[in-house]
Amino acid sequence: MKIGILGAGNIGATLARKLSAAGHTVLLANSRGPDTIADLAGEAGATAVPVAEAVKDVDVIIMSIPLGKIPSLKELLAEAAADVAVADTSNYYPQRDGRIPALDNGQTESIWVSEQIGRPVVKAWNSVLAGSLATEGKPAGAEGRIALPVAGDDSDAKKVIIGLVDATGFDGIDAGTLAESWRQQPGNPAYCTDLEADDLRRALSAADRSRAPQLRDLSIEKVQKMGPFESVTNEDLLNINRSLHVYSGLRKLAAPQISPAGSARQGQRQATALRGRPRHSRSRAAPGFIDEASLEPTATALRSACPQCGCSGPCAWGRGGRGNCNSASCRVIGCRACTPTCSGGRARNPDHDPRLPNPRRPAHA
Repeated sequence: MKIGILGAGNIGATLARKLSAAGHTVLLANSRGPDTIADLAGEAGATAVPVAEAVKDVDVIIMSIPLGKIPSLKELLAEAAADVAVADTSNYYPQRDGRIPALDNGQTESIWVSEQIGRPVVKAWNSVLAGSLATEGKPAGAEGRIALPVAGDDSDAKKVIIGLVDATGFDGIDAGTLAESWRQQPGNPAYCTDLEADDLRRALSAADRSRAPQLRDLSIEKVQKMGPFESVTNEDLLNINRSLHVYSGLRKLAAPQISPAGSARQGQRQATALRGRPRHSRSRAAPGFIDEASLEPTATALRSACPQCGCSGPCAWGRGGRGNCNSASCRVIGCRACTPTCSGGRARNPDHDPRLPNPRRPAHA
């Protein structure tokens, strides 16, 4: 296929590189002119062109520019054929895009995008980190292959984009209509958490529209606290996004073995050892959301103390709540959603933030 990519940033350039390698003809354009990206396009196997050429006589257009700049593409995209599939990779970050009242009031981002450019879009590649897109792709059928959601109203266009997602090394999952694409927006469990297909479907179902904007902004706060952005790694960003949700990036049965009589300090050491392993040595074969039933026979031992912060109650997750601490989550992301009265809350964990969601928190807690 002939594909025009508007935007030569981290996502756009990586898509150009991968789609060119897959045998497609790729035209790469940016707002500053082809001379500024000639070397980049050549390295990616693409052709640098003016923006007007990137939408002419192509089969697919991929918009990979900041969401706030997308309205400027309306006249340009009016020149494209009506049957061209248009993919939207953007996300709304008010800190970068400025406040957009319609989105702040809850309108789905890609519906807003579609309205701005006057044509339907397919939302894709918005929910993967640039580093993961560049390095984590795998052949179809490979164990541990990451899945990406694809949402849109035009079934034919969506099928085309799903095929291109596969060509970039990821399982394309039909995430429903464009109205449902809020489930893959920032702040939701499916956003930039590197999940396999089954877990991605569960993550899409678990999305909470009311919480997502707050969690999106919280993720930005966490990144800013890490210092200069250039020093923040892909793994850092992945862990921040996962930490917003009850999520385990390790095998469900890889829980640290802590006897009921074992010390919380011992559990904390084990958890630290797990988190400290290089990424390539961590099992990615069965990542997923915490399922207490799947943690047996270790679940009983885990309930005795949180191996990350050492809490045993009273807290919303510990014995003072439901009687079984969701410690498998604490094992990976730390005790993040318990109350300050927890014996291992703020006193032991300076990163404790009560704004984070706790879907298992009982009503009386």
